[in-house]
Amino acid sequence: MKHTKNLVSILILTLYFFSASGQAVLPVWAENFEKINPGEKWYGKSALRVTADGGVGNSRCVRVEYDVRKDPSGSTVQQFSQPITPASEYTLQYDMFYESNWASTMGGKFHGLTPKIHVTGCKTVTPDKWSARITLVNRTPSLYFYDQNKDSECGRQIRQSSLKMEKELWYSVCLYVKVNSTASNSDGIAEIYVNGKLESRMANVQFHAEDGEHTLIQNFLFSTFLGGGRNGTLVSNQYIRYDNFAVVSGKSIRESPSETVGLKETLFSNLKIFPNPTSGVVMLSEHKKWELYNLSMIKLQSGEGNRIDLAGMSKGIYILKTNLGAQRIVFL
Repeated sequence: MKHTKNLVSILILTLYFFSASGQAVLPVWAENFEKINPGEKWYGKSALRVTADGGVGNSRCVRVEYDVRKDPSGSTVQQFSQPITPASEYTLQYDMFYESNWASTMGGKFHGLTPKIHVTGCKTVTPDKWSARITLVNRTPSLYFYDQNKDSECGRQIRQSSLKMEKELWYSVCLYVKVNSTASNSDGIAEIYVNGKLESRMANVQFHAEDGEHTLIQNFLFSTFLGGGRNGTLVSNQYIRYDNFAVVSGKSIRESPSETVGLKETLFSNLKIFPNPTSGVVMLSEHKKWELYNLSMIKLQSGEGNRIDLAGMSKGIYILKTNLGAQRIVFL
């Protein structure tokens, strides 16, 4: 029973991503923490710990500690890059939750998208370097990016939102970035959505001034810290939980934390597969070339035909892709 509940939880949390046109798409990278043991460090960082049931729908998530007690002027920067396939347009999606003790009213920087080599930390912008992230001042989201025309020592902050995110509630956050089409053009776009609502937007952006694949989006940047508890106003470390990270091609806005999206039974492929759920073998209604992925979008198998044997694989949920689309296979 517990195993079945876990499968349903994983399905609810991670399978369905939709573009702005309503077409289903698959992430190029995703992490929902269900395959990481509780207590483990994420990317080897002590401040990033996976919890057993603190996520959306009591699933696993990562809990980030902002160590403001060590330095009342701000917390340690927690940062790593996850490579993704280079492209000009992506949406970063994740869910976040301020814990009950959150007391900071100061600014903090949060995750984003970058080229091969990014610029942050008030460093000098060069033609091939840029970054697009989110900043939250007193729990109000704003765009924060380094582009070729920034007009301050550090990044540019676009404050347009009146939203103040509540504590102890899950929010779905999406950062959409489209880089400029050529080095000389200023036609890039950056947007922030919270629970499907546009909160901050900047158009006519020149992210890069050098052409080449290295200037396209090719990293998810996990990067977060607090500007903190100046004047000693914070007496305890602060915590935010994150869940259901995904990077999706194009513009794909998540309207609510993954659990509230619900279990969408409509398949987005005309191909029929049966039986599904299966205890081992699934049949396809047509002879097709196919690829089988896990929920982190790592390819596990590929082949051609109308029969797929899952023997030897772990029980769980998989993604089957063909030229007709993609859909889930539940292996019980």
